[in-house]
Amino acid sequence: AAVQFVNILDFVMVMPMGPDFAAALGIPSSRLGLIGGSYTAAAARFGSFRVGTAGTLLLTFTIFGGFVLSPPLLPVGGIFVAFMLAMSLRNVAYNTLTSKVPRSGERARFMSIQSAVQHGASAAGAFFAAQLLTELPGGALVGVERIAFIAIGLTLTLPAFLFAVESAVRRRTAQPLVTAPELQ
Repeated sequence: AAVQFVNILDFVMVMPMGPDFAAALGIPSSRLGLIGGSYTAAAARFGSFRVGTAGTLLLTFTIFGGFVLSPPLLPVGGIFVAFMLAMSLRNVAYNTLTSKVPRSGERARFMSIQSAVQHGASAAGAFFAAQLLTELPGGALVGVERIAFIAIGLTLTLPAFLFAVESAVRRRTAQPLVTAPELQ
């Protein structure tokens, strides 16, 4: 649950600024969806921890370079594309891993809890970000850097969560199945 919370909270804190980037550049969100399949293959081959960590590093760079530095390291379009690529990479790695967590009889309950945590994190991220932002009379926002640093801090915790969950899944799948003795 903590992995899902962090995975969504940092995203939702920064993501509301994303549509403005896309709209300003005329980038359709459908163009970003082609990448998901290659991320899934990478997560399956290299492991969710490695792929998720790569996404985390890209996301950290993007948030810092786009929302902390002034002027930003990348143009608005580059920030948006890097942000969406990093989030896609991270989310596919995360979802690939969490699909291995529940046993078949636990899957529906697990997915329901996961969905509830995701929605709670979405609400918390939007609420906290709104509390930290102040709009000046000219329309400028104050507090963006603070939100960016909080999101970076949350982002950097994800690899530890991915490592712990991936290790637990590997240990569980490495253990031989214990079956009940046959009834006679």
